[in-house]
Amino acid sequence: PRPHPTPRIHPEGGLGSPNRCTPEHEAHQSLTTAPCASVAAVAGCLVIGEALFDAIWDPTQPHLDLRPGGGPANAARTLARLGAEVELVTGIGTDLLGQRLLDDLVGDGVGCSWSWQSSWPTTLALATLQQGAADYQFYLARTALDDPRGPEHIQRAMSELTPSLLL
Repeated sequence: PRPHPTPRIHPEGGLGSPNRCTPEHEAHQSLTTAPCASVAAVAGCLVIGEALFDAIWDPTQPHLDLRPGGGPANAARTLARLGAEVELVTGIGTDLLGQRLLDDLVGDGVGCSWSWQSSWPTTLALATLQQGAADYQFYLARTALDDPRGPEHIQRAMSELTPSLLL
């Protein structure tokens, strides 16, 4: 398995990984609110949408199974594992689930410099399994995805990046 780099929080709540910026860009980063220029220059795929935790409940089991998820986050992780340069724009909580989610994304090679970190909790989806099918209930209100700073981060990424693929 690939080693997981330690995520770093950029100014203005953006997230990133240590292998994404050069020292020259670090000096520039502290003076601006834009994410690191080296990240913007290499974004091949831009994915916008939820990164959350799935709480999977199977009534035949005595416990919930927690797994990182969210369709856009899963797409970003898959593209990165296939070797694509990927930036994910999403809200991630500062709680333990958010830290785990960020570690998994960055560990798979997903850039998170355009995402925002929120003091609001990580978003959850409850998947109830019955007869082989899942029924989902999403807990979005007052979570990291509902943070009022989100639209500004999405708008900035859309205006400053020129990806070859937008999801």
